[in-house]
Amino acid sequence: MNATSNRFAEIGERLRAYRMGRGLAAEQVAERLGVSRAAVYRIEAGEVVKIETLDRLANVLETSVGSLLGLGVEYYANAISYFERMRQIEEKSEQVIAHFPPLSYLLTSDNYARQLKQTLIEAAPSYAEDGKDYEAEIDAIVAVLDERKHARHRRHLSVVNFVNMPEIERWLKLGLVGRFDLPANEIVERRLAARAEIEHLIKLIEHEPMGIQIGLIEEPLPNITFQLFRTSER
Repeated sequence: MNATSNRFAEIGERLRAYRMGRGLAAEQVAERLGVSRAAVYRIEAGEVVKIETLDRLANVLETSVGSLLGLGVEYYANAISYFERMRQIEEKSEQVIAHFPPLSYLLTSDNYARQLKQTLIEAAPSYAEDGKDYEAEIDAIVAVLDERKHARHRRHLSVVNFVNMPEIERWLKLGLVGRFDLPANEIVERRLAARAEIEHLIKLIEHEPMGIQIGLIEEPLPNITFQLFRTSER
């Protein structure tokens, strides 16, 4: 793929990420643009697109032409868009270096998706008035996260994960909770769920699966997360 084709492919990927974040189907975007659904899919697949069309797309998706073009820093205010864009980049990566406390989702157990959904629903913000809409958004986020995990297994993606020990200790004490007013018996269950994830992590460390490296850091780290993607070109 030449540089020009690659640039349009990335525009299509960003378009898909923003569209998912807005909760719009391709049909809805097509209707607002006055084009066919197939045309939207072709743009997302990397077809050459006119700047006028990009301007109209940016208005529909409530973003800027610069963001669709990837000029400067890509900014995603929506969690679905953010994780979908992360998934897209991982699909092209050879290695991921991550500090995503308490641990990278890519290295969690198969049971973690259910636990994560439960904690996110419990942590629903006050402005999430419609519980069904909020839960649907959580389902979409978890689905993208699971796609990332399945792709890691399928592609044998190399993952380097920095794990902060004080953060792990805090997680074990609190458990997998989204709020702190749960019944005592539920707190016990959530602590056991956190313990199960750490036991899963320990197995990964002991067996050292090919492509997985876990660095344990005892000193407290700044309260930031990062994920670096390494491809053959950049």
